[in-house]
Amino acid sequence: MSKTLEYLKNYWRRVAVIAGLALLAFSIGSLLLLDSIHNRSMAQTPIAASDANTNTVAVQPTPKTYTDLYAVSIDNEAEARPASGINQAAIVYEAPVEGGITRFLAFFERGVQVPQIGPVRSARLYFLDWITDWSAVKFFHFGGSPEALAQIAAAPALTAADEDGVTGAGGAFFSRDATRNAPHNAYTSSDNVETAFAGSSAGSVNVNAWLMEDDPDISTRGADGQKFALALSSDPAYNPVWVYDSAMNIYTRTINNQVEKDSDGAAITAKNIIVMSTDVSVVDADGRLKVGTAGSGVAVIYRNGQSENVTWNEDPATPSPPHFTSANGSPAVLTNGNVWIEVVKK
Repeated sequence: MSKTLEYLKNYWRRVAVIAGLALLAFSIGSLLLLDSIHNRSMAQTPIAASDANTNTVAVQPTPKTYTDLYAVSIDNEAEARPASGINQAAIVYEAPVEGGITRFLAFFERGVQVPQIGPVRSARLYFLDWITDWSAVKFFHFGGSPEALAQIAAAPALTAADEDGVTGAGGAFFSRDATRNAPHNAYTSSDNVETAFAGSSAGSVNVNAWLMEDDPDISTRGADGQKFALALSSDPAYNPVWVYDSAMNIYTRTINNQVEKDSDGAAITAKNIIVMSTDVSVVDADGRLKVGTAGSGVAVIYRNGQSENVTWNEDPATPSPPHFTSANGSPAVLTNGNVWIEVVKK
């Protein structure tokens, strides 16, 4: 028997212990090497910032781009309610018109399916300023104030964008609802919009607007059920109250303590509401108004159950969506979703 075999026979326990210790040392070394490689790899990988309140990745606000907007003048007289399609609008202006009532100028993105939009009513001069600001490629209305119709006729760009059912130029793009009384029974639709676009060789029109961000964690939102009221008229039928729903992070529109609904039965809601103060004055015996659309003023942004006092600015020399600036001088941020602009008298 060789000396090696004799040694193993006599001292096998010692050999087994030494081999086990060697194997254990090798395993520990391998694990430490792998961990070192992993740590070096992680150190070279950028890590997104985290929100300390929610322990989730914090996403920076990004500019919102709207594509191929078209505008519709929508009736808001009490007799015309409920409106149709208002919840599918990306942006809605609620502005005063004569007689103490308000009217909607709703902007929709082409490609969003809206079976019925209306009731469609007449244009006002200040509507045209907002349409120009948003580079709307079509404007659907039935007639308008003399000043508005004169400006449309005099401006080639507006004439090209105009679809007016009263004069007959856009009659193919509207329909009448026989179950409702005129003049509150004219409607258009996204299908009619596509008919109006048929044969057009114009490319898409993109409009860059406000900074927007996703919904915040529910723990950082405002109190559920809070309300704010708007005094737009001496008639309470035109003074909406918006009520906040924290779970859904939306505001629901109410009139006279009743939830206002779209014709499809859904409550009218908004992610963002901007109350914008401006000059409003009567300009003729019929009570028609002049509404300031350029210059600057104060506004309040309601979103996420919270409010922020901001300033608005609109340069008449370079038409663009209104700019909203926070108190610290930075651009105001909105929440992803639809935007209502409530235009109120200073």
